[in-house]
Amino acid sequence: MSRANVKKGVGIALRVFLILVAVLLIVYIAYMLIARYALHIPTPTVFGLGGASVVSGSMEPEISVGDYVITLRQDSYAQGDVIMFYTQDGVCTTHRIVEIVDGSFRTKGDANNAADLFLVGADDVVGKVVSVLPGVGAVIGFLQSPAGLCILLAVIAVVWFACENFSRRKKQDEADGPADGGGE
Repeated sequence: MSRANVKKGVGIALRVFLILVAVLLIVYIAYMLIARYALHIPTPTVFGLGGASVVSGSMEPEISVGDYVITLRQDSYAQGDVIMFYTQDGVCTTHRIVEIVDGSFRTKGDANNAADLFLVGADDVVGKVVSVLPGVGAVIGFLQSPAGLCILLAVIAVVWFACENFSRRKKQDEADGPADGGGE
């Protein structure tokens, strides 16, 4: 395979990848925006996966303000699991299960002195924390906003147009033929 064909194949693959990423991001972010603002679901999930930016230090030092936690819905939860759940007033919280009482969970923030006064029902649990992304909560939160979506799409469009421009220039250079090596 010639070098030109390899470059052409890489260019096509890059364009397909950019389209795929753009479509997936648009669908995902549109779903998140609709779920949050139209359906009033504070922490939407996709196939049991959810996530949220951390806004309090109740789980320090393991989870800090500005981190992003990823959760996965489980069939059951055990003492010691860190879970994300809704409180009675609808606030999304991430704490550790310290006790299981008749199928409900007593939770406590690692940095808090005492356990929470309320019990968390299984239906109020979003999922178990399976990953913590240190320091990226603000960035992800921004990308999930309407302004963040617009900026992300603009960046994808700029990369797309840069690839197209590079491809056009390359075709033009090939059509013009090799440049003269210099004159005397």
